Amino acid sequence: MTRKLKVDRAIYLVDDNLRTYAFLKRNPHWSRLSPRQTQANKLQLDGYTRIFRDGRRQVLHLHRRSESDRPSLPTLTTARLVLRPFTLADVPDVQRLAGDREIASTSLHIPHPYPDGVAEQWISTHKDRFVRDEAAVFAVTRADTGEVIGANGLEIRRDHARAEMGYWIGKAFWNQGCATEAGREVLRFAFEDLQLERVFAEHFKRNPASGRVMQKLGMTREGELRRHIKKWGVREDIVIYAILRSEFSHQDEGARSASTG
Repeated sequence: MTRKLKVDRAIYLVDDNLRTYAFLKRNPHWSRLSPRQTQANKLQLDGYTRIFRDGRRQVLHLHRRSESDRPSLPTLTTARLVLRPFTLADVPDVQRLAGDREIASTSLHIPHPYPDGVAEQWISTHKDRFVRDEAAVFAVTRADTGEVIGANGLEIRRDHARAEMGYWIGKAFWNQGCATEAGREVLRFAFEDLQLERVFAEHFKRNPASGRVMQKLGMTREGELRRHIKKWGVREDIVIYAILRSEFSHQDEGARSASTG
């Protein structure tokens, strides 16, 4: 695929398959740079490394970043759960669990019936989206058996240092505190590892159980969006909760003090 890529006001014609970049337009600010600044610079973007010399209309070197160079989603652990990256081996579990009509009915983007191939396509996007700092999606599994029981993920907006958290837990594992336990660890990851400032979550008003999870996570109810979306042709009201990093830190410190007191 050939596309145009803008880098610091320069435009390149990109052939992703051939790994070639042809210079199209010069950055007007290059002429103002000192000799030290016009030495070769390295820029990493979209999983590629580009080394170019500012004062010359020429890309000197380009290579695809190796897998070992690319950031990978970590594995998180709690008392009862392990949150890890999804793999294609999880496809049958995702299709079976998310394919439950009661799961799909309260999730905006989960279809029902759940078609073949959807889980594979969804999982295949996770690694690159994490590399691009767009999303972090975890498989929620039982620590004792390794069984997949649900998902929890962040849709990240780095420019605003915020994320939207979304989650689902298989029906067989409802009312066991799994959504809250997984959500608390994902919030810790969002604030401590990703250094986000705000995490928010939304639930259908007709699904108050999801709102109770958000309350247990220490999130604050910020409001309601009436008839905000459509699910299966029906207008739905949405309730929004959120938590700030300072609030989570204070809550976490309180929990640690209580456990040691």
